[in-house]
Amino acid sequence: MLYTGDFLTTISGRRVTVEIVTGGTPAPVREIGADGLLFAPSPVSLTDNGNDTFDALICRSAVIRLLTTGWHDDMFARDITDSRVTVRADDRVLFVGYIEPQTYSQPYSDTYNLVEINCVDLLTAMSHTRYRDAGTPWGSWSAISSAAEVISLREILDYIMPEGVTVLWDRSRLMADGRDPWLWAGVSESAFLGANEDSVWTDAEVLAAILKYLDLHAVQEGDTVYLYNWETIRQGAAAWYVPGESEPAMLTQPRLIGLSAHTVAGDDAQLSVGEVYSQLALTAELQVVDEVVDSPLDSSDITSPFVVRQLYLRDLQYSPKDEVEYGSESHARAETAFRGILTGTQEDIESGTYTLPDITRTDWYIQVMTHPQWTFNASGVSDIVGYARQTANTRGQQATGNLLRSGIGAALIQWTADEYHYSTDGLGSSSRQTETSLVVSVYGNGKTGDMALPTETQLLAAIPVAEYNGAEAVTLSPADEATTNYIVVSGRITMVPVMEARVSALRFLAGFDTDPAANVYLNKFDDAQGFYLRQWWMSEAANIQTAYPETDSFEGLLPVLPYMPKKYEYYYSAVGSSDDKISNFAVLACMLIVGDRCVVGTQHGDGSVSYEWRQYKSCEACANDDEYYAQSFTLDINPGTGDYILGQEYELTDNVRYSMGIDAKGIAVKIAKSDGVSGKVCFKVLGPVNQTWDVITRRHRTWFRREKWSADTIELLPQISSIYVTDFAVRLYSNNGGTSTLEGKDLVYVSEVQGDFVNRKDDISFGLTSGLTAAERNALGVTERTSLSTVTDLADNTPVTAMTDGRRTAKPEALYLDAYYNDVSAPRKELSITVAPAYASRFARYTHPALPGVEFYTRSLSQEVREEECPMILRQRGGEA
Repeated sequence: MLYTGDFLTTISGRRVTVEIVTGGTPAPVREIGADGLLFAPSPVSLTDNGNDTFDALICRSAVIRLLTTGWHDDMFARDITDSRVTVRADDRVLFVGYIEPQTYSQPYSDTYNLVEINCVDLLTAMSHTRYRDAGTPWGSWSAISSAAEVISLREILDYIMPEGVTVLWDRSRLMADGRDPWLWAGVSESAFLGANEDSVWTDAEVLAAILKYLDLHAVQEGDTVYLYNWETIRQGAAAWYVPGESEPAMLTQPRLIGLSAHTVAGDDAQLSVGEVYSQLALTAELQVVDEVVDSPLDSSDITSPFVVRQLYLRDLQYSPKDEVEYGSESHARAETAFRGILTGTQEDIESGTYTLPDITRTDWYIQVMTHPQWTFNASGVSDIVGYARQTANTRGQQATGNLLRSGIGAALIQWTADEYHYSTDGLGSSSRQTETSLVVSVYGNGKTGDMALPTETQLLAAIPVAEYNGAEAVTLSPADEATTNYIVVSGRITMVPVMEARVSALRFLAGFDTDPAANVYLNKFDDAQGFYLRQWWMSEAANIQTAYPETDSFEGLLPVLPYMPKKYEYYYSAVGSSDDKISNFAVLACMLIVGDRCVVGTQHGDGSVSYEWRQYKSCEACANDDEYYAQSFTLDINPGTGDYILGQEYELTDNVRYSMGIDAKGIAVKIAKSDGVSGKVCFKVLGPVNQTWDVITRRHRTWFRREKWSADTIELLPQISSIYVTDFAVRLYSNNGGTSTLEGKDLVYVSEVQGDFVNRKDDISFGLTSGLTAAERNALGVTERTSLSTVTDLADNTPVTAMTDGRRTAKPEALYLDAYYNDVSAPRKELSITVAPAYASRFARYTHPALPGVEFYTRSLSQEVREEECPMILRQRGGEA
């Protein structure tokens, strides 16, 4: 409904029109001034709601007073934008806003009851809306976070400001070299989106953070929002620009108004001393980034589409003791023991019905896990977690494990090893251990030559096996060349060899039942000191698990088994050398892309690897696959002479040196200021590297291609079942400009102290902050900490360290503190007075005849519209009270 009416002001006779649109539609029309709905004697009041000069947003409110004989339930606004209000005086807009939600009430006792409709301006309404609507029913937080980028302040302003509003600013802050900060200063949207949908910033919080950083204030006058510095108001003259544009849209001229009986609108005036502080402290609210890539193994982030772990593999092991002669006797003992465990009940075993030698039974429980920022692919399935969900009600989690065993791919698997030890005394001790791993299946078939799998084609088709798309966009380059940041990739890797069980549990039982005397030869450990047997399990539904039927014998995904063979002893890494000099044995190929930059690793002839940042080219922009996948690096291990490549756990190669000035272990990639690394983070595990072994190890310069040297060369990938990655992390470190004694304390900027009595204002905080050079960190006593809230210079993707106010260049935090300290460290007169509308202006200066030599500027401006009175708070422009 449209409520509309007008009235005349009492002195100048200007026509004031009020329009209230409720329910989102201007129909039907209800006239104010007829049919029991009238304007009250004082129909419209406009009020500035700023508390002090530190407020970034000077919000305004309106009260519309009506006399009514009825009840207007459509005036009740459920949401902030339900009912729009516009007040005009002739052709000038005085107020645009909304009815304050969920506040409507009225007396209901007289023929005409006074209704006060409380309205808020557009700046206040922004405190009810979330940045990009993230976390609302019409805005998915995860989707919006995934699309977040480092964007300009102008782009942010365009997103958050309501439609139909003109924004003007006074160009009072510029980049250090004079560029427009609205175009060249950028912020990560991730800073506003928070860690979850409950921590998303409101549009008002986003605007306030930007304004504080630029030392600006916002006020809405009609349908125009002015962004200004207090010094602009004190001067009175200004050129006003649309943010991001170079030509002024409006000019205001200096105007000096004397307060007199002619210019004031009442006899009420009060003089006081405004706020005075002897010290100011500003705290930078850093959103520190420690992890460049969220680890897929972080227990706080991962969940499972399955409600329970599922028995997947029962593994039986028997190792004869020294006093037992290895041979037919130990084999017979193993047969009897295995048969008893496979066919007997737990009660039979515990009661001693079966006489068992020392047997270890390990029940391996599988649970498929998922991480919100990671996707995993296997055997042509583009989303293995989605596949797991789809198969949950039909084939259970064994479907995922089996899929990994049947092709190249990756998944997050949580293995729980429930281990039992049997002896001649019955059931003995048991132990349980759970570990989550990133499992990369290799699809090795144990063959060589033309029969070997996987092939180059299969490796290429499987790229990538896992991919991380970060929810955060961040600037990783330091603020100066004296500081170096590092990305360090750490973790542990185990390459599980192909280990086929030629005798399955089913074949063993079938052969034993047919002819108990027959020699059903058991699987042997590679060192020929024991036997093993495996039984695979499946699940049709939660908690209902059965062994695979006799007609379905196969090999599933293998966990890291304690008795798996160790293969391919490592000797040395370079041709013509028998020394173990540098060992960078490449295991997994990866891509790390940040914005438009990527990490490229280069292996040198001596076996060492160097890393650099290069301009990233999309697959479409590259001539072929070789060019595109050359934009990668590898996760390497460092085997020593005598180590075994397969079947042994390794930490990732550690190239960190003490001289780097960081306390870390792993593969370190240097980030200098000149690298300009900023933007969204993408990490891809492309696949296993196609290595060969023939006393020395070799790899093709293109990681997925196979290097063939001689008939004695062993192709390693066909000998690998899967690769297990644990404790994986990609973290950010800094050398702090070569200083190691700094502390990671809060970043606080403090002004000097004025006088002996300390009245400290310490509740000032910046949601957006500047980068720090090494010298600045030393002066402040803080460490280098990469933060989402750091403002970025979009020209070179490095942190902004300084801006200019036209008089000097300094950190925005320092410019802000200095400007306010100069104003509030000395007592200033404040005059509360009511002025006639013709002489009430935010951009005028005022004098009072009783205060010669004192000029005032406008701090607050309100208005009683019909009475044509403007209550104002004026603050002394200079000097002391």
